[in-house]
Amino acid sequence: MDLLQARGAHIGYSDPHVPVFPRKRDYHFDLESVPLSAQTLASYDCVILATDHDGFDYALLKSHAQLIVDTRGRWTSAPNIVSA
Repeated sequence: MDLLQARGAHIGYSDPHVPVFPRKRDYHFDLESVPLSAQTLASYDCVILATDHDGFDYALLKSHAQLIVDTRGRWTSAPNIVSA
């Protein structure tokens, strides 16, 4: 996240279990969890699925995210999804 932000990327996250991004020893991001909506998802160039919560609306993610990097193996394939 630090490298992306240093290159000018707008960073955000959504996690129903972590309302404020935790401070770490080596870095700090002043971020609050954003609600998932069609508009919010469409505003990002890329969404990284880093955790797999049952509370996420995966159909909404798949339908409205421009690009998803799926690190959890949630989807098998789709034009806008890359497995990592």
